[in-house]
Amino acid sequence: MTHGLVLTILLAGFACLALSMDRHQRDEFGRPLPAGPTRALRWFGWLLIPLALPVAIHGLGTGFGLVAWTGHLSLASALVFAALLCRNRRRAARR
Repeated sequence: MTHGLVLTILLAGFACLALSMDRHQRDEFGRPLPAGPTRALRWFGWLLIPLALPVAIHGLGTGFGLVAWTGHLSLASALVFAALLCRNRRRAARR
């Protein structure tokens, strides 16, 4: 249960950080977002990533929670990267 929650929080955080970049905004929305929503996405992303750490520590203990959080951090960033890459390649193949 804790692993799924930590991974979900981190996936949301990295997705927000990715969508706060102009390039990914153009890819996903067809245009860059205004400054306000972009700033909110960036802040929300940077808020979610460290928020997952106490969740992991509370659910798994200090030692294993830190290790699990680090592993989930790597996995979440790789999954968001792979999702963006696959989506762009699929979109390019349709053209």
